[in-house]
Amino acid sequence: MLEEEIFWRRPKPSQGAIIPSQIVFHVTSFCSNNCSGCYSKKRVGELDLRLFEKSIKEAEELGRGYTFLGISGGEPLAREDIWKIVALHPTSHFLIYTSGAQFWQRVIELERLSNIFIFFSLKLDKCGEEKGRDLGQILEYCQKHQLPFGISLLVTQENAGYITSENYLRPWIEIGARSLLFMVFRSFQDSNGEEFGHTMGSKQIFYLLQKIEYLRNLFRVPIMRGLTGHGVTDCRAANKILSISPSGEIQICPFAPISIGNIRDCSLEEALKSPVCRIIRFINKTNKFLLRNPCMNFCNLLSKVNGLEVHSP
Repeated sequence: MLEEEIFWRRPKPSQGAIIPSQIVFHVTSFCSNNCSGCYSKKRVGELDLRLFEKSIKEAEELGRGYTFLGISGGEPLAREDIWKIVALHPTSHFLIYTSGAQFWQRVIELERLSNIFIFFSLKLDKCGEEKGRDLGQILEYCQKHQLPFGISLLVTQENAGYITSENYLRPWIEIGARSLLFMVFRSFQDSNGEEFGHTMGSKQIFYLLQKIEYLRNLFRVPIMRGLTGHGVTDCRAANKILSISPSGEIQICPFAPISIGNIRDCSLEEALKSPVCRIIRFINKTNKFLLRNPCMNFCNLLSKVNGLEVHSP
């Protein structure tokens, strides 16, 4: 059972390296959807299969089984070749973030795996209603065949009250969702570049955190929240999360594509000991509020610091 305290547990460091709780592999930039709030268009190409396996082995050695490995995109189920690699690492835990668009093309491979948890990202309109896809049959299939899954929801000022309500969430729990993930970004645009919705303010975030505690007690399932810089949570970059782009760039955060190396020519351990990571950890210990609010301001500054090999691909 996926528990939040396990999901974000601190890995036991090996050889002095600080290992993030989750490393997210963006295995492809391809996706047929144009979901609001998605950042995948900033990453182009496909992650080389050999580099994917190399990074998994390094994460296992450094994290000693304490690191969750996320598989995202684009649409990760568009890749048909990576699942045999996942099967070769039964002691690692893989979190798959998908829209479900190509679920039926990969269902046979997924059923063979016992080390995965699938988060289905709902495509919502401004009011929180799902549009363009019907996940009902997919979720019923997952429940029947014991494929563990959860639901990921994008929260805005406009839909927050509705999609965090008991009436909205209960059907997802009843159909078999074992976890809920609320994502809160700083800005929202639709596929045409028009404003999709307003990000939540600090007061709304505090309300959301209280509502999450209520929902945990109500549904008795792990409920996570992904908050990016609203003055209420610590910066997780290079500390609790790390991202690897389709081109192999090792990035401090999925939402801030600042590179600290490339897995083609450096190891995860080397990247995690980079000056950028040391700066972030030092500031997190001495002045957490600098990295809290607003998110990305420090990252934009960091990318311009002279003498550090940092860039935004």
